[in-house]
Amino acid sequence: MTVPGKRRALRPAGAVVLLFALLPASGRCERLSSVTSAVPHRRGEELVCLVGTTGVPDSAAARSMEGGLPSSIDFRLLLLDDKQRALSTKEFTFRVAFDLWEEVFRVDGPTSADRFATLDEVRSYFGAVGPLPVAPWNILERGVPYTIEVEMVRHTIAPAQAARLGEWIAGDRSGVTGDPDEREVSFGLGRMIRFFFNRERHDGKDVRVARSDPFRPEEVGDGSP
Repeated sequence: MTVPGKRRALRPAGAVVLLFALLPASGRCERLSSVTSAVPHRRGEELVCLVGTTGVPDSAAARSMEGGLPSSIDFRLLLLDDKQRALSTKEFTFRVAFDLWEEVFRVDGPTSADRFATLDEVRSYFGAVGPLPVAPWNILERGVPYTIEVEMVRHTIAPAQAARLGEWIAGDRSGVTGDPDEREVSFGLGRMIRFFFNRERHDGKDVRVARSDPFRPEEVGDGSP
């Protein structure tokens, strides 16, 4: 015997279970992450910065990757002059994923792709990121104090993957002439999922910031660390 409405309830119910399984659990002891340092260096005709972090990827991202969903970390580097004006801005994204077949972690950065056997190795890699380009050396004036500001934004699930996941759970209902109630529930659930998975990009609580000590160009050593 078929219970009216039962078929429609199965898909949303299963999606809700999946949603809350992927969201960070409250009350758990989470590994905190932060930017710990920003150290300027000269590399040829570039000002570069070695960025120190701790706890990256964090516990929520680790759970995401264990479930087969990649996470990502964004870095934004600003060169500030003595009046705190931004002279240059650079942005970099690192995508981190666990290969369920080969059982290794992959870190895809702006210029390279690396593999690591354990999560601790990944965290060690992010303990000293770079050095990352900040600005051309020739824009620096001798005797002027500068500061490098680093902003880090962590995405538990990489934004592109989060959008695809929301569409997959909600389903692409365009052009389908099924039950209107089912379409409404699916669309509503999809919006809820995208809100939860993408809110990190709009939530200032998830941004970590660090600044270098003020430096003058003549004080910065030549050569990569």
